[in-house]
Amino acid sequence: MATFAYVGRTRSGAVKKGELSAKSKDEAVDLLRKQSVVVTSLEEKSGKGGFNISLGSGLTDKDLVVFTRQFGTMINAGQAREDRGRHLPEAGRRVLRLPESL
Repeated sequence: MATFAYVGRTRSGAVKKGELSAKSKDEAVDLLRKQSVVVTSLEEKSGKGGFNISLGSGLTDKDLVVFTRQFGTMINAGQAREDRGRHLPEAGRRVLRLPESL
C-alpha cells in the first residue's frame, strides 16, 4: 500500500488536509469521496524502500555513527542505565536530546 497526501474540501467548504493509505490513486479518491471530501490535490508520498526514518533536524550521519558505537560500548560494559546519559559526548546528547545538566 502507498501513502498519499491529500488536500480537499468538505461539503461545508472547509479545507481538509491529511494522509491516507491506499493501493492506488483511484482507491484513495474513492475513500475520500466516501468521507464527503472533494479532492483538490492528491500526491503519492515518495519513500525509498517503502519507509521513511526521521531523526530530527541537524543530525548528521557521523553523529549517529559516533553515538551508536559509544552507546553500544556502554551497554556492553554493563554501565547502569541511569549513568549512560551522563557519559555521552555532545553527539550522543543531540541524538537523545538530553539536557546539558545530565
